[in-house]
Amino acid sequence: GHYNTPGHINGRLVNFMVDTGAFSVAMNAAEADRIGLGWRNGERFMAGTAGGGTPGYKVMLNTVSIGNITLHNIMGAVIVADTDSDILLGMTFLEKTVMHEDNNALVLRQKY
Repeated sequence: GHYNTPGHINGRLVNFMVDTGAFSVAMNAAEADRIGLGWRNGERFMAGTAGGGTPGYKVMLNTVSIGNITLHNIMGAVIVADTDSDILLGMTFLEKTVMHEDNNALVLRQKY
């Protein structure tokens, strides 16, 4: 029941896993470093994960793109933990889209 898709953050190719339970677009530190985010300057917080609390950093993503949808200034999070390399496509992106299933595929359309 998971949906995965390629996309871009700040023009860099990434793999997303759609997660309506994630507050923001979230990734591990290794992925953030790979795509060149300056996450260590972000606001620190404690992230709640399946494994408990772990440090995280809030970051502003200039662009997040899936297919023909490109959104600007999306809040993201870098989780300082050994997590999967897929980036969670969370609600800071998804709330700006309309989602529906069609033939076992998740279709996103930009709201505005």
